[in-house]
Amino acid sequence: MNLTSLFFYKQLFLLLSFIWFIKVKLNYFIIIIMIFLTI
Repeated sequence: MNLTSLFFYKQLFLLLSFIWFIKVKLNYFIIIIMIFLTI
């Protein structure tokens, strides 16, 4: 039971960090596009 919940939380953490990573990359990408368009 405890091991299963630990595994679940680990998976959840990986998923959240992955989503956060994608979000950050997307933000940088949008900023770069905005800079490119203003030039």
